[in-house]
Amino acid sequence: MPEVTPASLADFLQALPISAIEFHLPEVVEIAETAGGEVLPSNIGTRLWNGRVTLGRLTRSETLSAQVLIDDMRGAGKFFMASHITHPFPRSDPQGVDIQTANVLLASLPNDANTIALAGLRPNYVLTRGDYLSFTYRSNPTRYALHRVVTSSVQADNDGLSPVFKVQPPVRPGAQIGTPVTLANAACKALIRPGSVEAGRTSRFTTEGIAFDFQQTLR
Repeated sequence: MPEVTPASLADFLQALPISAIEFHLPEVVEIAETAGGEVLPSNIGTRLWNGRVTLGRLTRSETLSAQVLIDDMRGAGKFFMASHITHPFPRSDPQGVDIQTANVLLASLPNDANTIALAGLRPNYVLTRGDYLSFTYRSNPTRYALHRVVTSSVQADNDGLSPVFKVQPPVRPGAQIGTPVTLANAACKALIRPGSVEAGRTSRFTTEGIAFDFQQTLR
């Protein structure tokens, strides 16, 4: 049976007994200083989601299962879907009840690349600063965009259309109006950073401290 890549949330990240996850969007900036004391920052790369996964205290059986999953995801060509699993749904809908059956779409993509609008939300549905959303764009390969709401509060109208609101990182070229948007378990394509896996500390019956770093990839 052909291997599915990237591995789904259910097949990798959600299958691990995670005790802690870090999820952040580091800047890619170079600083230059002039003789006059000016500090001149410049962007030199694309902002990509990064994070760290730490597993909890595991039994011997749990350790073996987790090690196999992680080791199978190491190496070139191995990708998985990564999500901030402690924030699976918008904060106004913590169980995802109102969004699970909604058909949310990109409704507007202003030229500034920092803002979007959505259609297909439940009437008066609210998105809050820090909520995550994702969608796909382009093909061969399909690319996975993961964004976070920056605007403090975004409320859909009675027709389920949101106003234009700010997101981070900026929307990349290739996104299209009408594309389905995921608000439940929004995720991006990622890989385990080479050399980052920690095997943990094993006692007679348990293992603690298994961890790895991951990074988003756009291809």
